[in-house]
Amino acid sequence: MPTRRQVLLNILSTPFAASVVEHAREPVRAQLKILSEPHCLSEESANGFQLLVTRNGLASNARLPKVIIAPGARQLSRQAAEKLLQEVLRGTWLILESGLCFMSPKQAAGQVGLMRDVFGLEVQNTLLSPDGYIEYAWPLHRLVRDFSMFTPVKCLRTERIAEFGGVTVCTKRRIGRGGIIFLGSMLGPGLLAEEREAHQVGSAMLEEIRKLSIDV
Repeated sequence: MPTRRQVLLNILSTPFAASVVEHAREPVRAQLKILSEPHCLSEESANGFQLLVTRNGLASNARLPKVIIAPGARQLSRQAAEKLLQEVLRGTWLILESGLCFMSPKQAAGQVGLMRDVFGLEVQNTLLSPDGYIEYAWPLHRLVRDFSMFTPVKCLRTERIAEFGGVTVCTKRRIGRGGIIFLGSMLGPGLLAEEREAHQVGSAMLEEIRKLSIDV
């Protein structure tokens, strides 16, 4: 039986995936940017987030404040990370989806240090969650299928937005006039696979970001 990862990767070869890739080539308004990295994991997830954006009508209106989505991130340079931090301090919300769970701890060490030094994120070593579900408490309570592995993160209890077996997986933190949402479990592949719960969480997350920005 094929693994979940194989199933999700095979989606890219279907006609549906081809149509999503076409959508991803369409320009998105500057209010919302999806910054994918040049590897399959990030590009696949970026297509999922692009589908979410398109379905919520955000590619054609500016009702959402400035948001940057970094899908499957595992190749951030210090210069790029510091630039993103400056954007956040000025009011941008950064959705940082970790791709570190598909690297060895040795390979990921540099990125772990970078996320700690630049964003203050205490990222931990990868844990396995075979056929598991991540339990979201924010922006709404949902069980969302995991991508077989996740990257834990230490944070205040008030910053925890999702967990697996009591271990924090996703966190939300205000920084300056904006904030950062760290996704230690990948959401983009579930979006691309049209999983209902993933789209419910993603849509609600974008709406809550809008509300948080109004409150500033």
